[in-house]
Amino acid sequence: GEATAGCTAMPQARMQALLDWLRPQDTPRFVLLPRAEYTRLQAQWQLPALSGDAR
Repeated sequence: GEATAGCTAMPQARMQALLDWLRPQDTPRFVLLPRAEYTRLQAQWQLPALSGDAR
């Protein structure tokens, strides 16, 4: 992939899969965290487990 200027980039197919997975009625939020912060906040924020391919 290419570097971005503060944006989150992903292949179009992966973005579509994410959009298909989201449930608008649950008012989803996008939060970008370093893995260590995600792990630290996972229980408190009730974040889902990371899949094996999360980077």
